[in-house]
Amino acid sequence: MAAAFLAAMGGLAFGLAPAAAQQPGLAQHPSELISYGDVLKAPDDLKLNFNYARQEATRGNLAGASTALERILLLEPEWNTARLFYAAVLYRLDDLLAAERELLILSNRRLPEPQALEVKKYLNLIKRKRQRLHVKGFLGIGGRYDTNRNFATNLDGESDPILILGLPAITFIQPEDDFSYRGFGGLNGRYKLSPISRHALYFRLTGIYNEQDSIDEQSFSDAYGEVGIDYDAGFAKIKPHVVGRTFAIDDEQYFTEAGGGVSLERSITPRFNVGAFGVALYQDFNSISVASTGNLRTGNRLQAGASANYAINARNRIGGRVLYDDKSADFDAFAYWNARIELDYLFLLGKGSFLQLQGSTSWAEFDAPDPIFSPTLTRRDRRYVSRLSVGSPLTSIGGAVGLELPDALSEVTLQIAADYRRQDSNIGNFSYDNVGAEANLIWNFDFGR
Repeated sequence: MAAAFLAAMGGLAFGLAPAAAQQPGLAQHPSELISYGDVLKAPDDLKLNFNYARQEATRGNLAGASTALERILLLEPEWNTARLFYAAVLYRLDDLLAAERELLILSNRRLPEPQALEVKKYLNLIKRKRQRLHVKGFLGIGGRYDTNRNFATNLDGESDPILILGLPAITFIQPEDDFSYRGFGGLNGRYKLSPISRHALYFRLTGIYNEQDSIDEQSFSDAYGEVGIDYDAGFAKIKPHVVGRTFAIDDEQYFTEAGGGVSLERSITPRFNVGAFGVALYQDFNSISVASTGNLRTGNRLQAGASANYAINARNRIGGRVLYDDKSADFDAFAYWNARIELDYLFLLGKGSFLQLQGSTSWAEFDAPDPIFSPTLTRRDRRYVSRLSVGSPLTSIGGAVGLELPDALSEVTLQIAADYRRQDSNIGNFSYDNVGAEANLIWNFDFGR
């Protein structure tokens, strides 16, 4: 919401600018890149400084935008739009005291209704951000279609043949498409250790229930929980935490896992941050010990990784992660290592709408052959995943077609996604691909509002 306001602020500004700002110069060409040298050459040019502030805010340089807006307000303290823009930038910089001071000045002035509503909105945001306990969450319902829901082999098996006991075989299991219905939700909470502390306790809970229409044995439920401390050490944010997860297939417990870890996150610049994490888990498959794929999978799982995120500008963000897993098991054929690379690109379309592109590739190798398939061949897999999703609040969708929907629906987002998954294995039994599509309605709520 703040990013959208910063991007739109220039549209309000020029109709509301004081006469002192209505002067010729570089500021008449806001599409041109303005350098800091241009600002130094004309420090009293209000439009130039305002355009520069807009430009730097869009590029993610909030400190530069703040400095330019300070100069404007020293020269023209009655320019309400510039002061509101300044308050928004201060809020984004997490300088709540200074942002509140500017907003209170504006609240005592006669403002156009759109500006008055923005002032009220930011004062409420500051009030919520100062609360020691802040809880928000989401609930969703949706449906999904898959072309190969049973993950049957449908790739060329000539170079990597189907094997049973080490001998070439023919599989009679064909890919089967299916539709599923799903419900999901989550809660996120933070509790500041003191009213002015940057350190906080936090928790995260998520869950999903997926019911298949035809292939019942692929229905599942998955629940995850995390509790930890968000500690601001100055040079980085450090998060020691404990986690737990339970996964069931066709209403029968498949596995549970629990453990703990630590993550670190450091901002290199206002637009670029990096992180690293490690977690140690114990996975228990004993509840399905009836089959050989049951308790023999029980063991430890160690995971480590690093991440980087870059805000190209106020609307475009790109991120990436590298991860490494090492899974032990009571039977070596179920133990493996796995390396994965993930990329994520997010484009904010405005009015709460977004487009997201995600992709990953991973390599996995098991520790020993599985005699059910081959007594000599150790399984090696390569997996590719790509996903495109778009989403928009229902109010934005309604506005695009000329419908005015209740404000309450601004918190409900329609998300549509399509993805492609492919796994290549040196044992053809495990090679497959699948095309999927889904649509979800997601309600986001905030207990602090």
